Amino acid sequence: MGKINKDLDSDIRSIATAIANTFYKTYKKFLNYDDLLNEAFESAILAKKNFDPSRSSDFKPYLKACIRNKLINYVKKRIKMKETEVSVPEYVNEMFRHELSVEDIENSILFKDIEQFVTSSDDLFSNDDLTIFYMRIMGSSYKEIAEKINKNTKYVDNSLRRIKKIISERFGI
Repeated sequence: MGKINKDLDSDIRSIATAIANTFYKTYKKFLNYDDLLNEAFESAILAKKNFDPSRSSDFKPYLKACIRNKLINYVKKRIKMKETEVSVPEYVNEMFRHELSVEDIENSILFKDIEQFVTSSDDLFSNDDLTIFYMRIMGSSYKEIAEKINKNTKYVDNSLRRIKKIISERFGI
């Protein structure tokens, strides 16, 4: 009985490792190998514990399916987490140590003046122009802006060029 159990444990280990290796090769940039292997072994232990011989006669296909399903869910979760991570610039420490210079203050005042000019000049800018202007300031891409206002990216680009031209004429930038 001990030899059979030892062989079964060896088979379980090799199956779990093989499946984990396959997943790791495919999704290397999203996964840590040790965590993936740990998930595979946990799944194998649960499969061994929950296996009901009366429902299925062969353990190996059941084991493979359990491990594969667990790793699929794990990989999906890791990819989603990786995609939502916010990357912090490497120079973030320098950003916070940086003292405000006269130029920074002037730029801040100029930016406020430009923003006030854009909001007060209803006759110069359409609602789409204002939406495009504010979304672009907030860091939205041309594609995101175009989807929001139901226009194409060329329209967004033209609108931003028009806004820049009006602002540069007004402020001599």
